[in-house]
Amino acid sequence: IHYTYSSNQEYFQKLNRYTNLDAQILYQSKRPWSLSYQLGKPIKEFFEKFFQQEGFLDGLLGLKIAVYSAYYRYTVARKLKEFYAYRH
Repeated sequence: IHYTYSSNQEYFQKLNRYTNLDAQILYQSKRPWSLSYQLGKPIKEFFEKFFQQEGFLDGLLGLKIAVYSAYYRYTVARKLKEFYAYRH
């Protein structure tokens, strides 16, 4: 078992750092922002974690991981949108 963070607070601190980096990488690679990306990417992430990777077998923990993963993708997309808004 590999624990990458020990609390929700630590998770969200890392989320903030890594979503900034991911959004910057996407922006620099000219990944366009769109509403379908903003909404579609998190939904896809949730379905992959919860259904395809069978997170539902882990009960509430699997649900939490799927929701947090979707939130991560949503945040990256939101920050990507901010990069375009503030740099144009």
